[in-house]
Amino acid sequence: MRFWTTALVLFLSCWISNVFADDSHEAEVAFRESPHALYEKIAAEIPTNLQLNSREELTAQAKALQLSPEQMIFNMVLLARLNLNIQIHKSSKQSDAKHLIDMLQKVVQGDDENAALLNLEGRFQGVVNQDYNATIQSNNDALSLIADDNDQRAMLLKYVIYEDLGIVNLMTKKSQAALNNLTQLKDIAYRLRDDYLIAEAETKLGKYFRDQGQLNRALEHYTEAYRIAAKINKPYQKAILQFNLAKLYRDLQQWDDALNYIYQAIDSFKALKLDIYLSNSMTVIATIYANQGKWNKAIDYYLNAQQIDARLQNFTAQGLNFHNLGEAYFKLGNTQNALDYLYQANKIFRDRKSDHYLIYNELLIAQVASASNTWDLVLEHARNAEVLAQKLKLNSELAEALEYQVNALKAKGEEQAVIGLQDKIISLKQTLLEQQKSRQENNNVSELNEQQLLLKLTEMQQQMRQQREMLNTRDYFIITVLILLIISGSYCLYLLRRRYHSQRQLQELLALSVLEPVTALPGYRGFCQQLQQGNCHAIALLGIASDFDHDLRYGHHQTCNKQHSLLHKLRHLAQANVYSIRPGLFALTFAEATSAKEIMQRLQELSWNGQPLNYNLGFLGLPLLPDTDIQLPPVILFETLQLALAGSLSLPRHQNHYVSLSALDFTPSGIFSNPLYLQLQKSIERGFIRVETNGNKSDIQWPEPLMSATSDYRDVI
Repeated sequence: MRFWTTALVLFLSCWISNVFADDSHEAEVAFRESPHALYEKIAAEIPTNLQLNSREELTAQAKALQLSPEQMIFNMVLLARLNLNIQIHKSSKQSDAKHLIDMLQKVVQGDDENAALLNLEGRFQGVVNQDYNATIQSNNDALSLIADDNDQRAMLLKYVIYEDLGIVNLMTKKSQAALNNLTQLKDIAYRLRDDYLIAEAETKLGKYFRDQGQLNRALEHYTEAYRIAAKINKPYQKAILQFNLAKLYRDLQQWDDALNYIYQAIDSFKALKLDIYLSNSMTVIATIYANQGKWNKAIDYYLNAQQIDARLQNFTAQGLNFHNLGEAYFKLGNTQNALDYLYQANKIFRDRKSDHYLIYNELLIAQVASASNTWDLVLEHARNAEVLAQKLKLNSELAEALEYQVNALKAKGEEQAVIGLQDKIISLKQTLLEQQKSRQENNNVSELNEQQLLLKLTEMQQQMRQQREMLNTRDYFIITVLILLIISGSYCLYLLRRRYHSQRQLQELLALSVLEPVTALPGYRGFCQQLQQGNCHAIALLGIASDFDHDLRYGHHQTCNKQHSLLHKLRHLAQANVYSIRPGLFALTFAEATSAKEIMQRLQELSWNGQPLNYNLGFLGLPLLPDTDIQLPPVILFETLQLALAGSLSLPRHQNHYVSLSALDFTPSGIFSNPLYLQLQKSIERGFIRVETNGNKSDIQWPEPLMSATSDYRDVI
């Protein structure tokens, strides 16, 4: 019996581990294919006000969310990665990522969790601070922690790390390191046996060889990626492959194929609503025409890309477009326009600390200045390029910068300085020749190693087939597996039944959570939930000032009875969903567009015990902002309603009054931030917010904002 119990525990632990690994696998694919949907799913599972200071707090929070601590850590890591994803458009995403990383530093345990945290920290340094050396160091440290761990979760993490290292090393011109990383990436993908990740790895290798000018090898990898991707048909992956194939055929000077693939990619990006890639696609079309010498057409598409990037506030892409426009105007002989655009690009690259782009900008400015014989300008920018080339260890670019300096110094008659620079150039070119020879030898060795690995892989596959045939002949093993499956199936049924009861209990608790606790009527949370669903065209806050202290004057029982009765009357008269906030205070939501005047007319018959009630109304029409893409949180809308009602209550009490607030077309969304009362009152004074009332506007007395010593909210820069 003890044997069977132990066997069952081991089997179930392996089964649960595999389930978690499968979830991780699916999440990794979803991270690339549908990051917005994944973000909404993970963000909904993690409280927005999460604060963790120890592993014990993490365990307690995970238990409350019905998750294991490991799953909770995984969700936090995934949410932080999503906040650093370029496709997620959220103003506070970088600060949210930093907050999650800071919490993870306090709760992670074990090598795998620490490795995931190091990868996150490296990604943050690269995305936010453009500190790519820190990215490389953090990821190398992460790899050292899980080097000997080969379970599926560790393999997925290695995949992410090698992908990040390959991209950053390729970006910073560390070609051999990038090739090593991307080769490891492909190896991990094949060991995971996932077609999606294999296609991603092949695509990355194709990009590497295209950047290195080895176009035939790039085509081999892109073709293999396209073949694998066609089987699974993931829209985003297919669009990216079309985009990369367009760039490859452009480099191969097969213009028709290049244009065909880029227009397919544009259709795909439009269907996926990925505007950022539309800009990149316009740039690719521009470079196709540029490579054919059709510079005017190229300029048209560069300008189209520039408009999209300006709207998306993608500053680095704007800098690249300015750089490309400068090159195009230079080719057309318009030196002044070329320099104007190149200087704009130069400023952006310096502000963004994008040295890997800045060096080519400095070299192009030096080239343009050389064409116009502006030798002092040539020297200035050639020397800037020299410093950057030495910093980035780019010998070819360093030689080019020195050649521009030599030409400028010769033109100025400074022959003595020329001699020293020429010696440097000769030495550099000799080094470049030796490096090229060494690289060719390394490529030959790599090809030989690849063939040896393929041979070993074939032998291992043959051995595995033989072992599988032997195992299939062992009937006793099959019987044992069947018994374990029956036991595990019974246990799974028990878990499913328990989960069903837990879900029912959760639904009941969720239904209770939207009720106001004192009167058991739909309350503040229900009101916020209705706003979150987004089917409201107007909202109002109705206050009966005489009832604000009704519970103290008449007690809980009578207050509840009156609140119930008034809620049903308001629902009938106003034709709205009504929510009880507190005694004498009701929130209303309207499914159809209406106005404060119309609501006041509907409520003319509002009375209690035959006596008309004196009430005040705060009103907002939705959407509040003209830009419907900006969604204000329910808490902001409710507090705005509170200000409107407060203004209405300040009017004379002998008449029912309303105050309606609405934003003008040019109203910035930034005014709807804390401290909200202060922001709104300043906006009313400046004319950003329109105030309407059936009383005298000059009689409205807005409440004095109460400011704390320090703000609870900070702007994200």
